[in-house]
Amino acid sequence: MNNNAKMKQLLSFLAFVSLIMVGLALIISYIFKNNGGISESLNLIANVLSYIIVISTAYHYVRSKRNMWYVVTWGIAVALIVLFLVLNVI
Repeated sequence: MNNNAKMKQLLSFLAFVSLIMVGLALIISYIFKNNGGISESLNLIANVLSYIIVISTAYHYVRSKRNMWYVVTWGIAVALIVLFLVLNVI
C-alpha cells in the first residue's frame, strides 16, 4: 500500500470516527436534555477530528498547486482555526 492510499484510508477512518462521535453527542444531549458534559466533550472531539480532516485534505490540495499564495492562505486559515479552537470561541 503506498503512502497516498494510507493517507486516504486514515482520513476515511477519521471521518467515520468523527461521524460516530457527532451521533453519540446528539444522542447523549437528547437523553440528558443538554445537561450532560459528556455530550459537549464528544462534540468538541468530533469537531477537532473534522477540522483535522479538512486541514489535511486542504494541505494535499495546496501541495498539488505548488503556489506560495495557496500555502500562505492555508497557513492563515489553519492558524485561525487553532486560535479560535484554543480560545473556545467556536
